[in-house]
Parts: sequence; C-alpha cells; structure tokens
Amino acid sequence: MNYGNILKESFNVLWRLKFLWIFGFVLATTTPFAGGWWLLMGDGQGFDPGITFYFEDGREIRFMGEGIVVDFTEDGNPHIQTDDLSFAELRQLLSILEDINLADLWLIPVIAGIGLLLMFIIQAGLRYSSEAAVIHSVDEYNETGSRAGVIQAFRYGWSRTMLRLIGIDLLIYIGVVLFIGMAFFMALAPAALGGWSGNESIVTLSVLLTVALLFGWTFILAFVLLGSTLIRQVAWRACGTERLGVFASLQNSLRHIEADFPHLIPAWFIWIGAGLVWLLLLVPLLIVLFPILLLSLIGGLIAGFLPALLAWSIASLYLSEIPAIFLAVLVGLPIFILIAASPLFFLGGLVRIFQSNIWTLSYRALPAITLVSEEQAGAELGAAFIA
Repeated sequence: MNYGNILKESFNVLWRLKFLWIFGFVLATTTPFAGGWWLLMGDGQGFDPGITFYFEDGREIRFMGEGIVVDFTEDGNPHIQTDDLSFAELRQLLSILEDINLADLWLIPVIAGIGLLLMFIIQAGLRYSSEAAVIHSVDEYNETGSRAGVIQAFRYGWSRTMLRLIGIDLLIYIGVVLFIGMAFFMALAPAALGGWSGNESIVTLSVLLTVALLFGWTFILAFVLLGSTLIRQVAWRACGTERLGVFASLQNSLRHIEADFPHLIPAWFIWIGAGLVWLLLLVPLLIVLFPILLLSLIGGLIAGFLPALLAWSIASLYLSEIPAIFLAVLVGLPIFILIAASPLFFLGGLVRIFQSNIWTLSYRALPAITLVSEEQAGAELGAAFIA
C-alpha cells in the first residue's frame, strides 16, 4: 500500500469533488471539536461561577452568570451573595426577583431537555447522513470516475447506509461501555473484598492492589477507545463501499484488521496526525483570520438575535420572564455559533473530508477478503452469545 499516493489522491479528491465541501461543513458543525469554535468561547480561565438558586426543599437551579447565589432556604426570603456585584446591578436583580414565579423556574429543565433532545436528533441525522454521502461519493468517484453532485450525494446520505452507520456506532459504544465498566468494577473488587475482611493488613494490601489495577485500567481505557476508532472506521467503509449491514460490516471490519493490521495501522496514524495538525493550526488561524472572524461574529450576533427576539416575544405571552429568556437563548445561541464560527467550520470541514478520504482510499487498497453476509454475521454473533 503506497501511503504517499493515498495522501496525494485524498487531497486531489478533496479538490475535485468540491460539492463535498457542503457535507464537510455539516460534519464540522456536528462533530465535537472538529470546527474549533470552542476556542471562541470563554477566556480560558474556566467557567464562570454562575447564578445559583437554592430552595427550601433542597432543589437547586444554576444559570450562567457572574457569581450570584440566591438562597431561599431561610424563612422563604431570598438571601443574596454576590461576587463583585455593583449596587445598581444588585437593585436590578432584586427587581427581577420580585416578579419571579418560582414554579415557572422548573420549566427551564423541561425546555432544556426538549431542546437538547431535538438538537441531538438533528445533529445525529445530519452527521451520519453526511458521513454516508462522503464515503459513497468518494468510493464511486474512485471506482468509476463519475462525480455524484450535491443532489445525488444527498440521496446517498439519507439512505439505509446512514441508519447502518448509526447502528455500527451504537454497537461499538455499547461494547466499549460494557467492557470498560466490567474492567473498572473488577479493579475495585479487591478493595471491596478486603474491606469486608476486617483485617487491617488485608485492607491495606487490597487497597494497594486496587490502586495498581486502576492505574492499569487507565491504559486499558485508552487502548480500547483508540482501538474502537479503528474498528469503526473500517466498519464504516465496509458498510459504505460494500453496502453491507451492521453486523456484516463489523464482522468484516474485524476480519480486515486481523488480516491487514500492518496496512491499517499507518493509515490510522495518518488519520490521527491530520486531526492533530488541524488542532495545532487552530490558534495561528484565529490570528490570521481575525478580521473575517470579527465580521462573522457580528453576523452571528445579528442572525442569532432576531430569532431569539422572536422566540422571546412568543414565549413571553405564555411564560414568565426567566423561562422566556432561557428559551430565547436556546433558540439564538446555536445560530450565533453556526454563523460566528463559520470560517473555522469551513476549514474544519475540509479536514474532515480529507480524513474520510484517507480511510476510504486505504480501505479500497486493502487486499480482497471473502466478505461475510449479514445472515452469516448474525448467526455467528448469536452462536457466540449462546456459547
């Protein structure tokens, strides 16, 4: 396998299939840290202490803010503690508190939960459909030389392949969580058993053994997480290029890793290296792109403010002030981030397509193996569970 040619061809495909840049932008906005927008948030000194409400029954509600504690636990009257709050700001806060309907504050977790659920569903649909579109389009171009175009790539994305990619990820995540959880509890077992013995020497030895096992568990965690990325990328290509089902893709992924491990490891390192280079370039890019980012920041403020204002106007007819404001922020903030960080999302999207191309072309360059069908893979999985 010529990795120099794979890198060169990955870049050439990125340049020739410019319609994929749209899907790359979507991938950058829906993949954690891919777009680098998080560098625009905050001053790097940690999160603000926030505004916290404490109630008599032990309930607690926290908002973003500058460090204000409102305590209702004594006599039902608010006791306010502030960090560097001016007298004018304190009076403004007190005037707001007079109009607060405390029962309405519990609408905030409900609104947040529904909003986050909707965002998660939309994010998953956009991400996995874009992954499927990029893999299928690049594979088709590599095999036949034809360029799909935006409409056809969109159809490739919103297909069974998207659902299968989601299924592959779910099975991998479940397997990783179960394995890591079992290893963690096994590491804690000596301390638990030693504690029941009541013998001081046994307790000491069991605690030392548990510490050593937990230290080893961290290495196991890193190994499993990194290994799962290799299984996932190969399984995604088996699904996207061979049109296999979930179980067959995972089974053939394991077969490829077993048979072609020396070929896959360099591709895996190149894939990781491309992501690390992107992360290292983010800070210099922020400096170089500062004028453009300033304009996009202004555009984000305008684009996010108008929908937020509309959402607040409608919500304030039915809700009290704080839940209405919270709903407005929930509507406006994603739009603000999308527009404000759009230059970084665009560049991050190019990186994501380049990384995807590396895996797709590397997979196509692997020696052919006898593929397992979905029925065979399901039967083998069932037999493994029975055994």
